[in-house]
Amino acid sequence: MLDIYLTNNAKYLKYDDYLKYDDYLKAGFPIATGVIQGVCRHLIKDRKDGYHSG
Repeated sequence: MLDIYLTNNAKYLKYDDYLKYDDYLKAGFPIATGVIQGVCRHLIKDRKDGYHSG
């Protein structure tokens, strides 16, 4: 399970040039709100637990 997690997360490393959150915050760009982060957390949990709507 850990190897799948690491493989999936390693895919984001190729986008490292785009993940300059400190620069984006200094420029005044909104990054995410607690509400958005909460929704993402629930979506990830639902997918992990195998929840299917419909």
